[in-house]
Amino acid sequence: MKKKTFLKIFSQILLVNSLFACNNQPISKPTTSFEPTSNTSSDSSTKSTEESKLKINVDLKPLYVKLNESILLPKATASDNNGNDISNKITLTIKIENEIVFTGLANNDNYFTPTSQKDHLLIYSLVNNNIKADDVLINLYVQDPDPVISNSKPIITLDTNEENYYLNDTIYTKIASSYDEEDGDISDKIIVKVLDDNAKIIFSGNGNQRNLLSSLQAGTYKVIYDVKDEKELSADSKFYILTVVNDFNIAPTITAPSQNYNIFKGEEFIIPMVNAYDEEDGDLSNSVKFNIIKKNGEIYQNKTSITENTKITFNEADEYVINYFVTDKNGLDAESKSFKIIVKETSENGLVLDGIVNEKEYIEGGIYKCGVSNNTSIRYFANDNGLYIGAEVKDNNLILNNKETNTEKKFNTSDGLEFNIDPFDSNKLVITNTKARRIRISLDGDIRYYVSNAKNDQWTYQESNLKEKVKIITNGTITSYGDDYKTTASASDEDQGYSMEMFLTWEDLGYSSSPWTDENYKKEYIKFNVGQRDILNSSIYNSYNILGTANNIFNNGTATNARNKVASEGLNPSQYTKLYLKGENKGFINCNNSDDNVILDGMMENGFWKNAKEVYLPKTYSQADSKAKVKATKNGIYLGLYCYDSNIIARNAMAFNKQSIFTNDSFDIRVVTNDEMSMNTLPQATKLNTNSKIFATDAGGNMMMEMLNPTGNNRNIAQLPFKYGMSIDGTVGYSKNNDNYSQDMYMIADTNINDTDLGWGVEIFVPWESVGMQKQETGNEVSFKVLFAIYDRGSDAPNNVNWTYSYADNEKISISSPSNPSSYYLINDII
Repeated sequence: MKKKTFLKIFSQILLVNSLFACNNQPISKPTTSFEPTSNTSSDSSTKSTEESKLKINVDLKPLYVKLNESILLPKATASDNNGNDISNKITLTIKIENEIVFTGLANNDNYFTPTSQKDHLLIYSLVNNNIKADDVLINLYVQDPDPVISNSKPIITLDTNEENYYLNDTIYTKIASSYDEEDGDISDKIIVKVLDDNAKIIFSGNGNQRNLLSSLQAGTYKVIYDVKDEKELSADSKFYILTVVNDFNIAPTITAPSQNYNIFKGEEFIIPMVNAYDEEDGDLSNSVKFNIIKKNGEIYQNKTSITENTKITFNEADEYVINYFVTDKNGLDAESKSFKIIVKETSENGLVLDGIVNEKEYIEGGIYKCGVSNNTSIRYFANDNGLYIGAEVKDNNLILNNKETNTEKKFNTSDGLEFNIDPFDSNKLVITNTKARRIRISLDGDIRYYVSNAKNDQWTYQESNLKEKVKIITNGTITSYGDDYKTTASASDEDQGYSMEMFLTWEDLGYSSSPWTDENYKKEYIKFNVGQRDILNSSIYNSYNILGTANNIFNNGTATNARNKVASEGLNPSQYTKLYLKGENKGFINCNNSDDNVILDGMMENGFWKNAKEVYLPKTYSQADSKAKVKATKNGIYLGLYCYDSNIIARNAMAFNKQSIFTNDSFDIRVVTNDEMSMNTLPQATKLNTNSKIFATDAGGNMMMEMLNPTGNNRNIAQLPFKYGMSIDGTVGYSKNNDNYSQDMYMIADTNINDTDLGWGVEIFVPWESVGMQKQETGNEVSFKVLFAIYDRGSDAPNNVNWTYSYADNEKISISSPSNPSSYYLINDII
């Protein structure tokens, strides 16, 4: 035998002995991939100094793990003779007897889960430049798994039959018991809760004893029993229904619209469905009937039932009264409720620019409601010659500043109307380099015409002949300002308002012909924006804050006082509304919700809201309860919020801005759609548009739509279509002291308002397009998020008042964070 062959055999024998000698060394951890090692010669005659120093470094302690549990295996490291890290060349193999169950790189984070209780051997190997280090072996011992401890669910025993009582009865909760297989009798741990029909908890106590319920009113209650065992495992809840009725028959009640309506002869009107409730019989809304009586007492429509789409066409100009009736099962009638419809005569003589909006041509385009408290009605008619605009404004205090020589200041401090038009639909965030127009009109028929400035984002006044194309008729006494800007005593009379007609040729708006024929446009709509200036007598007392008190209201009550010019001067054409002049969709697009059969009055009490989603809020700062509802239809989203506030405070004369929000009772209602639902913080306040919108309102009747930006004067006002209605049940206290406004007094409410109010509420309709979504069809699934917030201040200075925010879910576990849209309440609905 040659010497070289002998040494090779001897070396292999030594390696086998080494493996047996290391059998009790600790084990290390697996990896996901490895480098295959090559066989190396153990010829000691060629072994270099580097070979003798090649070593694997790893924790040698044995490892212990339970069957089917994961363990993190030790990492291994190594360096060559020059100190270079070669850890990535170390391989790890795990064997059970001779079966390999894992291979990988030993310098990774390796987790291993044994599926056998046999002992495992971890083998760490290293080859570098055809030189092999001594293998390192570590034992892995697999132990028995933890025993599975079963825990059965406790069981509640309860008589679940319904209980019925009269109002004056003594009423107790039922006694329940509970048994748990592991813990035995746990009846003393049962909790009983009594919930009213709004799912509000009105009582909580021990469920294994009788509990006196002393404050129940007539109604239906759910009595729920719950218990948990020692390991916090809950039993299946048990409950029964408890009904309390009055001792005697009470007449049903009807909730119906109280506002009057003005329409043209020949226009179709949908009779609103109303809510009727009886203490004994429950909901009687489907049993309500109505009739229509003319002003002279003649019956126009006999008593008949209401369907969801009861339409009446009034072909005679007159004043009509719509009466609602309902009778309970015992034959007791409700007190009838009614409202008026004033049907106006239409002119058959064509459009005459006389300030009276009565021409039949206006009927086809429908009516658009906007302005302070929805008090402005806009109609239009378009033909090949131009655009006719008719406006009717309800205003009980007509004010004109005819003493002011500064024309802009005169308009800022006088009642009137504003129109912004983007003829070629630039869809820009600024008016620079657009063909946008601005028209301002005051009560005396004075008019200012502006065009966009190519140099900066401002309007430029331009001489025009438009004064000859505007006619205003006032109904009341116009109050004029004196030199000190104080109003005269004549402001105390009760005015009715004013109406206006204006004719604009297509050339006035920058077209060469009608929009649908102009070669540079050829569209059936124009982008249009409407605003109302409503100057309030008591708010203007010196020249310092004149601009701050002009109550500029845009698109359905979007107030812009003390806000940036993007809203108050219409500097954002992308937010104008589409006004369709031709085609099937004639009118102001996206605000037609007539087929939803709902009256927006803030009460949420007609049949329309019965199946709406309810969102819950905690009690407010003054411990007032509230209700909030959301409903999605084909046309858009309906939002309702009512606060049972016993001391309503607001001052309509106050500019609706950050100052008024923190001095008046206020609501903040938010709708978040599309990708913005997942945002965990609000975007910064810029001119950037957001699909999601904020609707801010106070008890003075003001309302504005804003982008979903942080609060403050930099928040961008949205000017997209929406509708709203408000009801206030009580006497509104002023949010300033005795009309003597000052910076020191603005947070002091009048102390002579000491009656007890019942509350106030608002209902809002938001077209899908105003929140970045498409109009829906029946059967569509929709998702969006909402937040309701209430600022309920008391009669003292509200130093400690905080906003009350709605819960994030029906379990009332967490409160939505206003700065985190992802935490808002999620609405999933099917149209």
